[in-house]
Amino acid sequence: MYAYEMCRKYQEALNLRDLPAIAALFKPDALIKAPLSGTMGVIPFHERLFAHGRYAIARLENVFDGMTKTRSIALQFTYTWVLSGGHTIVLDGMTIFEIDDAERKFQKVTFIYDPTELVAHIRREGMAEALVLG
Repeated sequence: MYAYEMCRKYQEALNLRDLPAIAALFKPDALIKAPLSGTMGVIPFHERLFAHGRYAIARLENVFDGMTKTRSIALQFTYTWVLSGGHTIVLDGMTIFEIDDAERKFQKVTFIYDPTELVAHIRREGMAEALVLG
C-alpha cells in the first residue's frame, strides 16, 4: 500500500507547490510525460507548471493497480486548474506512477487526459509557453 501513500504525498506536495518535497519522491533521473509537454525532467516540469497555474483541485475518482513487473499505480482524477489569468479548466484523466521498489521512489509519471479545452485556452490567450501544463 506504500505506492498509494507515495501518490498521496505527491498530491500534497503538488498542492503546496513544494518543489523540494516533490523532488524527494522521485529518483534523480525520473521523467514526467504529459500530452502537451512531452517528456521532461521532474523539476523543470513542475517549475513550468507552477508558473502557469495558480492552483489545482484534484478529486480522486478511482485507484488501479498495475499488472507489470514494474510496480505501478494509476489514479483517475478530475483536476480543476485555476490558471494564472484566473481562467478555470477542468480535466478528467489518469496519472500513472511507476515506482522503483528498491528505492521506493517514482521513476516515471505519465499524465493522460484530453487536452482539447486546455489547447483552446492556450490559443485564445496566445500562451504557447504554457504547453507544459501536465
